[in-house]
Amino acid sequence: MKTRHHHPIVSLRLMGAHETRVLTEADAIHVMIPGLLVVLRDRIAAWQMATIWRRATAQANAVFNGHLAAPYKVPGWDKGTMLVHSAVSLTGMLSGIQIYGRTPKHSPSGCGELKVQIGALRIICDDRAAFDRQATTWEQAAALVPQVWPDKR
Repeated sequence: MKTRHHHPIVSLRLMGAHETRVLTEADAIHVMIPGLLVVLRDRIAAWQMATIWRRATAQANAVFNGHLAAPYKVPGWDKGTMLVHSAVSLTGMLSGIQIYGRTPKHSPSGCGELKVQIGALRIICDDRAAFDRQATTWEQAAALVPQVWPDKR
């Protein structure tokens, strides 16, 4: 009898300008992306996510050809709610970080594709607008670190 081990991956594909929200809780930062909630549980995870997306910028510059997908609105956001299909909690030093891209010729959207994977979380940006929104969102989350976890020196 063979034993099989499965490692689930939460995979999210984004295209065009999309809405995101970054909110604070007493001891966490909640990043809401269409269909996904990412809970940053400490300052290390928050800063690392911003750093990962900054590092991905060089690859994004090489991958995207300037064509943008059409922007879209997420159903329910206009009513002040958000549909969450999955939630991920990140704490401490993040591992399993991979950043890889496809040129427009080899991507499903024809606009290029950039994948950022952090452990079991994979965010795929199908165009430059989606990538830029993600990079900005993670910078916003990192900017909230001093508010959520004040330096106790």
